[in-house]
Amino acid sequence: MRILSLFTILFSLNLYSQESKIDIRQSLDSKKYNLSIDGKSIAIEKYDSLQVEGNFITGKIGTSWDVYNLTGEMIKSSLKSYYPYSSNTLQIIDSFNKMYFIDKSGRAIIPKKRIQAPLRPNDELGNSTYVSYTIINDHHIKEISKYDKVDTTYSLNFDKIPPQKAIFEKFVNNKKEISFEREWYTGDIWDKLDPDFVILKEDKKYGVWSLLEEKYILSLEFDKIQNFTSYLSLEKNGLSTFYPNIGTEPKYQKLEPYIEYFARFETPNGKKGWVDRKGKEYFEQ
Repeated sequence: MRILSLFTILFSLNLYSQESKIDIRQSLDSKKYNLSIDGKSIAIEKYDSLQVEGNFITGKIGTSWDVYNLTGEMIKSSLKSYYPYSSNTLQIIDSFNKMYFIDKSGRAIIPKKRIQAPLRPNDELGNSTYVSYTIINDHHIKEISKYDKVDTTYSLNFDKIPPQKAIFEKFVNNKKEISFEREWYTGDIWDKLDPDFVILKEDKKYGVWSLLEEKYILSLEFDKIQNFTSYLSLEKNGLSTFYPNIGTEPKYQKLEPYIEYFARFETPNGKKGWVDRKGKEYFEQ
C-alpha cells in the first residue's frame, strides 16, 4: 500500500463542512487529485482538478466533470459544463447536452430567484460622483454630474451631441434616461454594460457610442441592437451574437436569451447547442 504522505503529496487542502472533513490532495508523480472525506478515500489519483463549490465537490477529467455531495456520493457524472448558481444549486449541461438545475442530492429542480446585494459606497472617504444622462431629442443629451466630497458638493451640466449624422436612440437600460454612481453602476449579477454607452442610429443601422470616451464601441453596422441589461443582442444579415460575451460578429441563425449562465443557439448549417457567458460552445452530438 502506497503511503501518500511520504512521497506523493504535492498539494493538500483540508476543508471542514458542518458534517464532513474534506481532504483534497494532488500526487506528485501522476499530478492527479485524490479525494477523501472523513478519512475515507472517494477517488484516488483520478481527477485533473478538484474543487469545492458550496455543498458540491466537482472533479474534472479531461473536458468533463463529475459532481459529489459533501458526504462523498457521486450525484452526477460526465457533465459537459456546470455553473454554481448558489451554494445549494448547480446549473449543468449533462452528457446528453440537456441544461437544467440540480440540488445537492442531484435532483432536477426549479431554482429560487437570486437577490442582488446592494452596492457598497464609492469609497471609504465618502467621495462619490453621481451622473444623470437624459436624451432631450435625437441630437441632444443633457448630462448632470454631481460630486459629493468630504467637505463640499457641487454639480456640473454638460451637453452631448452625437457623432456625424447619427441620432441618439436609448441607453443600455432601454430608456431615454439613466442615473448611476460612477464606478459602481451594475445592471445585474453579471458583468455590466457601461452606463455611459448610448445606442445610436443612422440610415437604419445601429451602433454604440461611449459618452465618456467619445468614441464608437460598436460601429454603425448592425440591423438591430437589443438590450438584455448586462449584454446586447446584435443582429446583422439575419445572424445574431451577444456583446460582450460572445463577440461583435453575428454568427448564429437563432440565439435565445441567457438562462443564467447558458444560452441556446442554432448555427446557419443547423447545428444546435448551448453557449456560456464566456462564449464557449457545447454542441449536440
